[in-house]
Amino acid sequence: MFTGLFDFFNQGWVGSLIGLIGITIGVVGIFSYKIARSSPRLVFQKYSLRLLGRDENSLPPEVKVTYKGEEVQRLTKSSFVFWNKGTETLDGKNIVRDDPLTLVFDEGVQILSYNIIKVTKDVNKFFVSRAENKNNSLVLYFDYLDSDDGAVLEILHDGAQRYPKIAGTIKGMPEACTDLGRLMVNRSIGKDKTLMSKIMLNPKSMMVLILFLGISMVIFGLLPPDAREAIALYLPKKESAAEGIVNEPWFLVLFGIFYSLVPIIFFWSKRKKFPKQLEWEDMDIL
Repeated sequence: MFTGLFDFFNQGWVGSLIGLIGITIGVVGIFSYKIARSSPRLVFQKYSLRLLGRDENSLPPEVKVTYKGEEVQRLTKSSFVFWNKGTETLDGKNIVRDDPLTLVFDEGVQILSYNIIKVTKDVNKFFVSRAENKNNSLVLYFDYLDSDDGAVLEILHDGAQRYPKIAGTIKGMPEACTDLGRLMVNRSIGKDKTLMSKIMLNPKSMMVLILFLGISMVIFGLLPPDAREAIALYLPKKESAAEGIVNEPWFLVLFGIFYSLVPIIFFWSKRKKFPKQLEWEDMDIL
């Protein structure tokens, strides 16, 4: 069966088709990139850290958080990195006055504090204010943003919802602000947790473990038959399963490649996309 798989891919029309698909994807990707970069484009990445609430408490038990005299049962820090990913300058005057850029949490959520902790340039005049008569909304403003200009915003709130909805309208831009995804963050894990529990609760450790398993399966599948047979004797498997592993290694190779691709795609999607000048000293990002 392994030989048949190679025979299939060695056919001329299969190679030509794969090549044509690759060229098409490459051309579309290049044009999409150039179009996206040739105009202003406001984007953001985000992450959150539960400081208080459930089993994720990052504060000592003796610490109590109060707001206006009442104890807060849940406290979340939600952070956003906003920047202009395009090549053209984004003028703040293009933000529609009747529909400004607004971060809106669910009704009942209280924004306890908010702060811009990093900006690329002070002259951008990037600032945030609370929406009028609303404890769950913030409005963003800036004078202008050149390419890669932006700011980092931190919000402390008591909502179960980690991230707000971002609404607003900017003239000439179909989507006012584009979400480029979440970032991985360091999570505080209790000392009483077992090693396996710590791995399961830490996305980075979990993905590294999956990558290790995937690579191990690929290596095992590529070993000579004698080596696979010798190793299979020590596997806690039934005789029929061990025989299948030895005689059909292509299945392990394909399964291992799939296992390896999952963490690779995960790390790629969670990587830092924002400009280096927007990094800050106490980043919680992995």
